[in-house]
Formats: sequence, C-alpha cells, structure tokens
Amino acid sequence: MATAILRFWTNSGLVLGADGLKYDVVAGRAIGTNAQKVFEIPGLPAAYAMYGEIGVGDNNPDTSILLDLSQEIRRFLDFTDYSSSFDFLAYANRIAANLHQSIAATRDRGAIWGGNQESIRPEQVIARIILCGFFDGEPVEINIRFEHRDQRLLPPLVFLVDLQRSNPEVFGSGLVTRRLFRHPESPDLSLLEAAKKIERYIQFCDSERGRKLDPLMCRTIGGRIHIAAITPKGFQWLKPPVGA
Repeated sequence: MATAILRFWTNSGLVLGADGLKYDVVAGRAIGTNAQKVFEIPGLPAAYAMYGEIGVGDNNPDTSILLDLSQEIRRFLDFTDYSSSFDFLAYANRIAANLHQSIAATRDRGAIWGGNQESIRPEQVIARIILCGFFDGEPVEINIRFEHRDQRLLPPLVFLVDLQRSNPEVFGSGLVTRRLFRHPESPDLSLLEAAKKIERYIQFCDSERGRKLDPLMCRTIGGRIHIAAITPKGFQWLKPPVGA
C-alpha cells in the first residue's frame, strides 16, 4: 500500500499523521479515500502506523487476502502491566514475534510475499510498523520491519529510531520531502504547527505541483488527512479520521 506517513518530534510531544488514500498499485487506481493509517494503542500513551503489503495474498487477483495485518496486529496490542517504566521495546518485540508467526503461516496457504526495497539491500520489505509513545516522561519511537529474500521470510527487525536525527521522519515522496523540509527540523514547534507541516506535505503531494514533481509517488497520496499527538498525558486527535 503506497502512502504518506509523517512523524514530528517537538518539545511538546510527538505528532503522527497520514493521508487516507487507499491505492491499488497493481490496478493503478484509487480504491478509497478514507483509509485510517494512524491508530491509538488503547491504554498506553502511544500510537502506531503501518504501511506496506498490509493485505498478504497470492498471485490470483480473484482470491481473497490471506492475512490482513491491520486487523491481525490488534490481537497483540493488549498489555498486562502499564506503568511509567513500561518496557516499550519488549512490548514491540512481542508484537513483532507474534506478527512474524502470522506472516510465516501464510506461506503454507499459498502466499506470495511482495514488498519494496527501501535501500540497495536485496531484501524486500513486506511491511513496516511505526510505534510512538511517551514512557517515563520521554518520547520513544520503535520501528518493526518484516522482510523476505526470494520468498524466504527473515526475522523481524525491531529498532529504536533517533528522534533528533530523523525529524521529521517521512514515508512518502522523497522529492517532496527535500522540497519542503530541512533535516533535521527544530523541535521548537507547537503540536499544531507540526500538524500543519504534515498537512501541508500531504496537500502538496496531492496537487498538480506534487504530481509533476514526483508522478510515481504522488499519484498514490491523497484522501482524508488524519493527525494525532502523543504526549505524556496520552493520545489525542488533532485531525481525526472518518468515524473517530
């Protein structure tokens, strides 16, 4: 699933936003504009977003998907003992291990894993999950990456993200990112100022200027923008998705 997901780190908290376009890359057309890509983690001062091959299937377009990762992850979000010293990294590793088992099980049911290359490495990234939260008063981001090499599923990669060096963190059009943002951006922004930067990025992608600058990526970005803030006090919508 092509998408635009952005995370800003500010002195007031983390801001996580996404577009709402659901785009069928194979068919080359939009199939929805109100997809939700940012979600609260219930009971935690945290949120997550995900992109990639969210619906795992085979090569037959008439066959229903074998695994919907956006549904599957919700089975594993529960936790037993939250406190200010909650171990977010251990929590992320537990989610990664469970989802890895779910993805691996689709192989025996005929799944053909797709994905994309995020770098010059030969591995194909099936999906990535971005986890953001505040724990013990500190902002934390952890990424989970599921990869395969020639249809051999690799162990999940779970790693902490340097918020200062990757501010903002952008998954979308690299050409638009370089046009609109300095790297790294200063954290001296309000939550609303960061949200406006996210909104401006997505709107630029979803415009004639954006599609002219990056026709490949920007045609897959648009729809309902939704943005959340995560602070030590918890999760709040700054611009909610449809139905929230």
